[in-house]
Amino acid sequence: MSPPFSNVNLLRIILENESIFDKPGSEEFFSQLRENWEVSMLLTFYTGDSGTATENPTETVLTDGNAAHDADEHNFRSLVIIDGLAAGNIYEIDDTAATTLTCTGDTLLADGVRSGDAYKIFYNLKHLTAHTHDGVDTPSVALADGEILVKKLVDYTTGSYIDAEGKGLIITGTGYLKKLEFLSPRAGTIKTRVGIISDGVNLTYAKVYINGVAQGTERSTTSATWQYWEEDIAINAGDLVQLYCKRAGGSTFAYLAICCGNPTVPGPHKDYYSQPWI
Repeated sequence: MSPPFSNVNLLRIILENESIFDKPGSEEFFSQLRENWEVSMLLTFYTGDSGTATENPTETVLTDGNAAHDADEHNFRSLVIIDGLAAGNIYEIDDTAATTLTCTGDTLLADGVRSGDAYKIFYNLKHLTAHTHDGVDTPSVALADGEILVKKLVDYTTGSYIDAEGKGLIITGTGYLKKLEFLSPRAGTIKTRVGIISDGVNLTYAKVYINGVAQGTERSTTSATWQYWEEDIAINAGDLVQLYCKRAGGSTFAYLAICCGNPTVPGPHKDYYSQPWI
């Protein structure tokens, strides 16, 4: 019988006459089923790292004096013994040093692992749902779950591309009123662009607030054509970016855009230096 997880060349097609319903299963047939499964595991989860124990292990530490692992390289991966009395045993690695693999809570020596036994390292076979495409293999790493959390997003970088915008907001009060509000999913420095249009006579005002506190410069105009101002403001994840406005009279409107260099919303993104806004 071949050693477990030993060679991808063991893979072969199960012949039709080996699996017909009225034929008793043979030792070769069941052996081939096992080998095919093991080869599938090799092709799917094998890290490519292997070696041989160069001394008898302790109950929890396997030593390979010829190895050169990086610190913590194989943490939360699986140590699979390939030959010897413990062939086929699987242990979870929780600490990696240059020549040692530690499997806390396991009993390598009592299970029969000895000097000269070969091993392979797999992505975590005990927590397969934790395997990720970046090579990190730990139950604490979650796959995509339909939800984007703050900790999954990089900070804003300054730039000219729209991440959120609201326009055509009617200004109705002679005192400052909140007309627009965005909940920021991440931290960093955003570029706000405020636009207001008046009736050509009455002053119209606008100012950016963060969480109800004024942060931006007060802007005002009597112009009957759109006027725009840009201003960089530092924010934290979860902040409310708000536009407050007021007017002295007449029919007036306002606009606010949050811009950055790395927007999260699907493109294409308008660059405000070259595109009309309203």
